[in-house]
Amino acid sequence: MSYIDPDLLHGALSDVGTFITNNSATITAGGVTTATLTTKATAIETNLSSTKGIRDQKKTELTTAQKNFAASASTNYRLQRFN
Repeated sequence: MSYIDPDLLHGALSDVGTFITNNSATITAGGVTTATLTTKATAIETNLSSTKGIRDQKKTELTTAQKNFAASASTNYRLQRFN
């Protein structure tokens, strides 16, 4: 299985939705139902959005925890160095 960057996929799906909207007449003339494409693309984008939000929150929490950990180490190092 190959790797796909989920952030790139999320952005691409937004572009796909815009493409479908802007080219609906041509797509329909080609025998494809644009509503079906839009529904599928929207479902994928919605799923990615929900998991992306959770991931982004965890990244924020990790950044804060790492800063607190580094600050604690720095404080404790200074305290121990002079004792």
